[in-house]
Amino acid sequence: MNNEFSFNLPVKNINKVEFVLSNKQNDSLKFGFNKTDHQFYVNRKKSGITDFSEKFTQKIATAPRIVKSDTLKVHFILDKTSIEIFYDDGATVMSEIFFPNKPYDTFTITTNSNFTIQDMEINKIDLE
Repeated sequence: MNNEFSFNLPVKNINKVEFVLSNKQNDSLKFGFNKTDHQFYVNRKKSGITDFSEKFTQKIATAPRIVKSDTLKVHFILDKTSIEIFYDDGATVMSEIFFPNKPYDTFTITTNSNFTIQDMEINKIDLE
């Protein structure tokens, strides 16, 4: 899965939103936004092969949300073993590597409330 995702998500009535990339081997990379503490996060604890170092999954990466807006702008680029996430037109950027047993083939979004995605675009990136 080498793709570029871009969308807007109204977060006025949402306390937490989580994005999950996963596969049939139960590998999953989770990232999202916790509105209560104004933090973005990336959790790669179950992202696939992680047993090569205790430090790889020891900590969930976090970054502050700088923009004060009721709309969360999300843009991320995903390749075989890395993700680059640009929130709010690049005001906050997060990068992570991971090693899934098989490529991620499912993308899900969960929140504590109903939501509507706006302006969603998904583009395949040809690396050949």
